[in-house]
Amino acid sequence: MTKHINFEKICGSKRQKNILYQLLKKRKYKISHTKIPDIKLHNKFVENHPYREWFIVFDNEEEIGTFYIKFDNSIGLNLTIQNKENISLILNFVKNNFLPLKEVSSLIPPYFYLNISSENSQLQCILDEMEIYKLQVSYKI
Repeated sequence: MTKHINFEKICGSKRQKNILYQLLKKRKYKISHTKIPDIKLHNKFVENHPYREWFIVFDNEEEIGTFYIKFDNSIGLNLTIQNKENISLILNFVKNNFLPLKEVSSLIPPYFYLNISSENSQLQCILDEMEIYKLQVSYKI
């Protein structure tokens, strides 16, 4: 059976806000937040999202996560089901549908890159297996 992953661009509908909130509550690894916001704050964030592109990822009809592209060419990837096939399909979708923004020295590199939690060893192993180059390690002070 062929894997059927599809992507739905975030437009901020009530349905999408609900899906995004449920996915946020399921999120195992966090980088930018330590606690789940209340639904009102979450909805406001969705309506005013700071991302260049933002998608819900579906495996058939089941929502399995999200990804976004920021204006610095970084990609945030948050999946409930992490496997090589899903990651590959998502990264191919990005490569086939978007171009990195123009390089700005010391601010925006001329390529896409992934930001992932240091605790997400499963995703790190998948990316290593896919031979995706590890660029840097960041520390919060």
